[in-house]
Amino acid sequence: MNMDVDLFDQAIEYFEKYDPDYKFNRKIAKLDEAEQWIDRCVQDFIHLSYFKKLDEIKIYLDQENN
Repeated sequence: MNMDVDLFDQAIEYFEKYDPDYKFNRKIAKLDEAEQWIDRCVQDFIHLSYFKKLDEIKIYLDQENN
């Protein structure tokens, strides 16, 4: 099923009214920038989690039976 532009706009308007934090970006050129920000946030989260657990992991691995 293909959605025409008017129906698509109505759907976006619904979500923007339903959730004030929901913002639909109609600027296609901004898509790459948004994806880069998302990737950077995910990577930062992974690294933060990793570094927080690094000492625990080292202690565990230093145990002879592990």
